[in-house]
Amino acid sequence: MTNVRIVIAGFGNVGRGLVKLLLDKDELIERQHGLKIEVVGVGDSSGFVYRTDRPFTRDELSKMLQLPRGGLAKSGMGHVTHDICKVLDYTIPDFLIDLTPANYETGEPGLTYQLEALRRGIGVITANKAPLVLRFRELTGLAKRRRVPYGYRATVFGGVPIIDVLKHLAAHSIKKVEGILNATTNYILTRVFFDNYTLNDAIEEARKIGVMEANPALDLEGIDAAAKITIIANTLGLDIAFQDVERVGITALTEDYIQELRRNKKCVKLLAVLDVEKKKAKVAPIELDISDDLAQVKYLLNAVRIETDYNNILIKGVGGGPLETAVNVLSELIELAQRWLS
Repeated sequence: MTNVRIVIAGFGNVGRGLVKLLLDKDELIERQHGLKIEVVGVGDSSGFVYRTDRPFTRDELSKMLQLPRGGLAKSGMGHVTHDICKVLDYTIPDFLIDLTPANYETGEPGLTYQLEALRRGIGVITANKAPLVLRFRELTGLAKRRRVPYGYRATVFGGVPIIDVLKHLAAHSIKKVEGILNATTNYILTRVFFDNYTLNDAIEEARKIGVMEANPALDLEGIDAAAKITIIANTLGLDIAFQDVERVGITALTEDYIQELRRNKKCVKLLAVLDVEKKKAKVAPIELDISDDLAQVKYLLNAVRIETDYNNILIKGVGGGPLETAVNVLSELIELAQRWLS
């Protein structure tokens, strides 16, 4: 049995989903994979709680799930600090799991957390896109120099390991990657073109049912999709920066334009498109015939189409969601821990 010590930074929906999965699947992980995953630190907006004498118990982790948001510091479950350096130095984890919110201006606090972990020779697994979008080469290069794993599968297409698929097409020459990478806008546009909603009504419904980001521009203006295509581009070795991605959102679509497309049996999808040969990326509303494979990807599903010299590959599934993303994080943790620690 291999013990795997982890610190979880970010205790929102995905962080709580991860802890719930660890409680539900601990016996299966031990039996099938020979790993005992031990949580030694957890952080939210109030600070980190951590243990130096032992991991958190099942009972303590269960109690954490009952706490209100930002309630860790007052839980009385361990030492409390805002200093990530202190947490890492005192707990000596094998992995930092960064699930903090994405900040595309500074990358913080996740960027600092990841850099501090990598400098200490601690592996990193993240669902936070912002640090990678801003400093991809630095983070992956530092992980390589320190010879520690750096996993970011859950940053793109959170419910499906599309990053792994791209990494494993080594014998292919990838020409183009295009897809629906934002579930919220896909839900909205499905309502508009297949259920005859107005754009405003569809946006309002997405807000009411809770699938829209707190900052709607992240979805509606294509920021989230642009971040994801930036990560895909860099994964494929292209030095494309976030600000290099041409970006147009969906809010400018007019009702007259929508009606015309409906009459012509067309629809619009907000597509992220990477032209590998031209080294260019964009996010924009693109017209599709309703018979197109991507047009038929509806509601909260995502899809990616990969064009190579040997094949055209279409992958679709649930793009995100807290539990789906948490499953991807846990799967990557198990795989990297087995490879690195066992």
